[in-house]
Amino acid sequence: MSFYTALTGLNGSQSDISATSNNIANVNTTGFKRSRAEFGDIFATSPLQNASSSIGSGTILKGVKQQFTQGNISSSLNALDLAISGQGFFALQPSLTSTQTVYTRNGSFNVNNDRYVVDSSGQYVLAYPVNADGSVTAKDLTSANPLQLPITSGTPQATSSIDLGVNVPATAEVIPEKAAFASGYAFNAADPETYNNSTSITIFDDLGNPTIATIYFIRTQAASAADPTNKFETRLVINDTVIEPDLVPAVSDTKQQIYIDRFGQQTTSVPDDNYFLEGKGSALYKADSLKTLVDSTPAKITGETSAFDFGDEGDKTVTVVTDPVLFNSTRESGDTTSNVYWGKDFLTINVDNADTPITVDIRPGSYNAAQLATEIQRAINVAYGDDKKIQVVQNVDDTITIDLLKINADGTSTGLTTAISVDLLSDSYVSDIESITLTGASPDFTREQFLAHTQARLNATLNEYAVDSTDTVQSATTLGVDGSLFARNVGSTMTTTLDQNQVFNLTYRDGGTAAAGSVTAVTETPQYLTYSYYGSSPSLNVYDTKNAVSAHSTSSNTVSYDQAENTVKIYFGSSDPGFTANEKVRVMGLFDASTTETTNGGYLNGREFTVSSAAADSAGNYYIQASTAGMNFPDSDFNLTETNINVYSDISTEVEGYFEGAQNVFKGANINFSNKKIVLREIGTANKHKYTNDDIIGFSGEGIISVDSAEFALTDSDGTHRDSMTTVGFSPTSITLDTTSASVVSTSNNTFTSTAHGYVTGDTIVYKSGANGSAVTLDTSGSNVNTTNNTLTNTTLDALAEGTAVTYSAAGNGSAVTINTTAPSNNIITHTSAHGFSTGDAVTYGAAGTALTGLTNSTVYYVVKVDAKSFKLATSYENAVSKTQSVIDLTATNGAATDTFTPKDPLTGLVHGRTYYIADPSNSGNTIKLAETYSDATASTAVTINFTAQDGNSSDTFTPTDDMAAMEHGRTYYVIKSDADTFKVATTLANAVAGTNISLTAADGATTDTFTPLSGMNEATHWVDEKDPAIEVSYDELNQRLEFEVDRNILGTGTDSNFNSFKLYGASTATAENNIGIPALANATSTLIKGGEKFSGATFVADGAEIQLNDKRYGVKVEYNSELKAFDFKSGTTGEAIAANGALNVTAAQSASDISVGRYSLSTTDGSIIDSTDYFAGDNQLLGIGATKTSTVKTEAKGLAAQAAVATGAAATEDLSAVFRLGNTNNENVFNVSINGISGVIEVPTGFYVGSTLAEALQTRINQVENTSGVVGGGVTVSYNSSSNAFTFTNGTTGSDSTIKVKGAARFGLDNVDLGVGTVPQIYNLVQATNSAGVALYVDALGNKVETPPADLVTGYYPLYIDEGELTFDKSGTIVSPKQGVHYEKQEAGFSIDLDIDFTKSTQLAQPFSVTNVTQDGFTSGRLDGLEIDASGTVRANYTNGQNNPLGKIVLANFNNQNGLKQIGNATYVETAVSGTATVGEAGSEGFGTILSGSLERSNVDITEELVNLITAQRNFQANAKSIETTAATTQQIVNIRM
Repeated sequence: MSFYTALTGLNGSQSDISATSNNIANVNTTGFKRSRAEFGDIFATSPLQNASSSIGSGTILKGVKQQFTQGNISSSLNALDLAISGQGFFALQPSLTSTQTVYTRNGSFNVNNDRYVVDSSGQYVLAYPVNADGSVTAKDLTSANPLQLPITSGTPQATSSIDLGVNVPATAEVIPEKAAFASGYAFNAADPETYNNSTSITIFDDLGNPTIATIYFIRTQAASAADPTNKFETRLVINDTVIEPDLVPAVSDTKQQIYIDRFGQQTTSVPDDNYFLEGKGSALYKADSLKTLVDSTPAKITGETSAFDFGDEGDKTVTVVTDPVLFNSTRESGDTTSNVYWGKDFLTINVDNADTPITVDIRPGSYNAAQLATEIQRAINVAYGDDKKIQVVQNVDDTITIDLLKINADGTSTGLTTAISVDLLSDSYVSDIESITLTGASPDFTREQFLAHTQARLNATLNEYAVDSTDTVQSATTLGVDGSLFARNVGSTMTTTLDQNQVFNLTYRDGGTAAAGSVTAVTETPQYLTYSYYGSSPSLNVYDTKNAVSAHSTSSNTVSYDQAENTVKIYFGSSDPGFTANEKVRVMGLFDASTTETTNGGYLNGREFTVSSAAADSAGNYYIQASTAGMNFPDSDFNLTETNINVYSDISTEVEGYFEGAQNVFKGANINFSNKKIVLREIGTANKHKYTNDDIIGFSGEGIISVDSAEFALTDSDGTHRDSMTTVGFSPTSITLDTTSASVVSTSNNTFTSTAHGYVTGDTIVYKSGANGSAVTLDTSGSNVNTTNNTLTNTTLDALAEGTAVTYSAAGNGSAVTINTTAPSNNIITHTSAHGFSTGDAVTYGAAGTALTGLTNSTVYYVVKVDAKSFKLATSYENAVSKTQSVIDLTATNGAATDTFTPKDPLTGLVHGRTYYIADPSNSGNTIKLAETYSDATASTAVTINFTAQDGNSSDTFTPTDDMAAMEHGRTYYVIKSDADTFKVATTLANAVAGTNISLTAADGATTDTFTPLSGMNEATHWVDEKDPAIEVSYDELNQRLEFEVDRNILGTGTDSNFNSFKLYGASTATAENNIGIPALANATSTLIKGGEKFSGATFVADGAEIQLNDKRYGVKVEYNSELKAFDFKSGTTGEAIAANGALNVTAAQSASDISVGRYSLSTTDGSIIDSTDYFAGDNQLLGIGATKTSTVKTEAKGLAAQAAVATGAAATEDLSAVFRLGNTNNENVFNVSINGISGVIEVPTGFYVGSTLAEALQTRINQVENTSGVVGGGVTVSYNSSSNAFTFTNGTTGSDSTIKVKGAARFGLDNVDLGVGTVPQIYNLVQATNSAGVALYVDALGNKVETPPADLVTGYYPLYIDEGELTFDKSGTIVSPKQGVHYEKQEAGFSIDLDIDFTKSTQLAQPFSVTNVTQDGFTSGRLDGLEIDASGTVRANYTNGQNNPLGKIVLANFNNQNGLKQIGNATYVETAVSGTATVGEAGSEGFGTILSGSLERSNVDITEELVNLITAQRNFQANAKSIETTAATTQQIVNIRM
């Protein structure tokens, strides 16, 4: 057995040596795969044999396996030498008719005589069929065909496409910017200076004829900040002809046409798919015109040049007033030279086509141009905002209670016995002037109205707490102000503003140190209230000293102006007036001697001067000299001779005058509530006292301050007398009533009816009857006059009641005075000598001829003495002697030189025409006494007239008045106001206050009964300085709450008051905080009275009516244009009217931004609106806008609507759609907000909320936010989204200035909210392309460029084009456009061109000009010139005409089991059942390697390894041979042994 075993080993070694030898033999065979012999052992056993002791029987050859590892790749010069790098086999067909397919890795192919590609055995290489672009059309062996190489290619083809890639130098010069082309650039192919670079290419026509095409490159633009692209123009020149390109559409990266909307926004689709499929043309727009993005703009109006010169820098200031007293100083009053402007109804405006325009007031002040624009902008946005008025709810908010506390020795505090209760529903001058109804209502106030009214009510209540309305001291001592009293008089409303300079003579009465009710002596001091009307702007000053001017002894001048020295001298005669240098003086006078004197006097009248020197000249004439520098005096000297001039000096330290409500109406007030009333009051700490104004009246018959008379007799422009006292509200205005009428006198209600009577309860009025009874004749020349007892004897008179009024008439006359009445001046008659008359004297006028116009012959008149030689005349004694001095107008000059005036000759002690009052009629002997007043007559001790002589007349008369039964002529009554149109009367002030009226028994008076206020001024005793109140109210804008502060210098510790704290709360019955944040008593806390401590109410919401009920508008802007010196007004929105889908992203119709500005037409009398329905009928000269301002420019809005700032919180930490409680722990109910930079602190009341109600509460409070300048936020909306459980805050304003920031508790997701900023969409201003002549260009329906507009043009969206032939590169050198070929077409003798040039492979790098790629598709008929086989196996044939045609793609195959392939020689295999069916595919795809052309795969035999294997096999052979030899020797030995 061992022999046979060794023999199998020998046979195996032989097989192994054979395989190795075969490998070595094929080491150079292309594609050969080495083989390896594989063996198995032989082991034979029987079922009964012990396997563990069995021995094997040798080896057997199991098979020879191919090793399909990659062979080395070697290069060759034959394109058909192919190698597979990776998996796969070439597929071959043994013959053209064979259906068998063989496989090989041997890629040594060649071409046979039939141009087929075959291997060395002539087997045909299979390839897939392909399209012109090389893509496979079918991928299976059935479709594969033997690869054949055509010897020729095609018929001639004209060039239709050029693919040209060049690099243009990044440093190339911009040709048009060369100095040589300063006057214009023109391309010239023959001039290298006109281009940067060029390249040429051969192209072909239809017959295959070659032509040279040259492309020139001209750099036209270098990148800049404005346009970061570089541009080159191209010129195609063929046969010296420049070929113009067709229009080049702008396309996307995916080659889709780009369209633009009206704003240059780009898209590849438009809302209507058929938009450009309907044969429509378009305006031509090019991408190069879309260079600069601009913001969408609002509608804007630019006014004409302002009538006020703000200066080149806009820093000069203009004055704006709203005080009606100052209206006449404004341009609006008709004064075209005025630089003062009226701020009420300052402009009308309509923003964004609101339903109704609004009128806007601005605040008074001095503004430069920018400040004025800011103020107008603020006012407009406030007027258009969503602010509400503050409602004072009756019985809830109408009471503010103040308790002042003192600290006790034990440290406790004690308050007032009766707290101070302020009734907010009682009248104030604010509610009167603003016509706010308080009685029986819950009125609404603007915040300014509320603060001013509240301050006025505070002041009034504090005053009345100390001294009541009857002028009786009440709790002054309790407040510690009993020694701080002062008089305050306020006149009646001026119906018209006094438009002349005037001086009013005052008397100031000082009661010394007298206590209340104990005045025993009064010191009277004359003072002078100057009413300056210089510049038509009334101003008030009170002076102590008056000096009359006097003519110079030599020149007769009273005033001399020296223009060269800028000085004015005023003369005072030979008496030293006592002026000193630097003293302030005011000049007041008539200046009516002549027109010239009136004009020149106007430079002085009413003005204040500073004395530069005071002296006497050499002639002994005293004068003062003052500088006129900067006072706009004329450019020439002048002298005045007017003597009716006074110079006032020494500002009073006892009395001041001002207009009520014109200033300091509340703390920080920047508006006024002027009611055109003059206030006169005591000033100075030294002049405070304990007595009351009524105490002084009781002693002297007049109050502390009385206005006695007007200094100058003024006349109007028509020559009529001007009653200055009545005009300014100092004199009482009578009401005349027909007391015979039941409609006037109500006996059931005891009322008088007089429409808008103007009285308030407590006013004093004097009743006078308009009818007389029968005259009583009395001889006063004898015993009827008792000079001892001062009585008159008459039974009829004695029968009259005490206090009855009788008018005395003297029957006798004195001596006539002859006076020339042909030249009256200013209603004054002047005699050549002393006339001898006194004011009140009765004179009978005797006309020598025609009576002087205004007088009647033989009529009695009453003298108003002017001076010793001059007088005026009145129609009654009362008119002559009253403060108003109502005189007769004497305007004509038709009197006579010998007219006479004969005085009456009355009983000494009486005056003809005067009314007296019966006193002491109960005396025995039928005697009476007479008193001058009703009160004198009816006093417990009558004050009567002394009769010193019996020198009357035998037939003098006394005529009693015919009074109402319930009233007495001349008696003072006190008003009880019922309503605005009815009143009652009482006999005492106390009764009036108590409401105890007299009974009117019958309407039995006269048709002309009068009711005359005792004084034209309301006199009272105060202690609160309204300009510096003891308690001030203000508003905290940041925290939206009221604040109250007590002045420690008035009521605090260390003063006579000595209070150290105060409490403030609502009505004493209130149990909860009211609607204006005032707490109930139970919750009131003490606030110290120290420096700056304030009581702060709770945050509250103004919940009255909206201030502006019209559409809301926000963000309006006003700016001053310093170049045009005009104002710009801009809407707060941007964008034009756009239909839905009329522009990109406009899905709903967009309204246009719009603005209109103007002004109402205002009355030049008082600034009132003439026609409230015509909003734009007037002009605003300051702003340059209005009906006549035809040069205003309106710029329509452009673009898209700006967007509002939005701030969105994070998700809340709990579900806010469920009810939750908002507390004040960690201030979670406090929110900080900022709207457009305006900050506020929002405090939401604690309580139960859901997300939506908290959003509503936040929105309401956020929209109250404003800064201290009055600039408001407004328009914010707050929403809660239950899905996201978060809050969103949206600003009412839009655009880049729109911002919103909110910070609140993390619980609500508001602890880290990003700042919201609005946006303004940017757009391009489309510019239609034009030709060189500027003619607009269009694109017709066929895509051709035309100059005539096509019949049917698209709107809204337009196709976009790029400049023809232009190359655009970005900064990196990458080409931006064109992204497709540029088409050129031209038919001309000698050539025909219709081709595209593709420049998309071009670059712009910092390298020299080079052609990086150039191909063209034209050719002649070509012959095969070479092959290209790429890695994917695509075979392309190159032809002499330049064509490169794909012929096919070589088939690759692979097998699941390559070792199962059957080798058939020449490194060729066929598939077997073991190998499996071939899987075919393309080179480079998954499972297949790539094809290397010009390469061959060598055998994978490693010669070294094979030699080692051969040696090993040889040794194995030798060992097996030795085994046989040994076995044979052993066997022989055994045989020998046996034998």
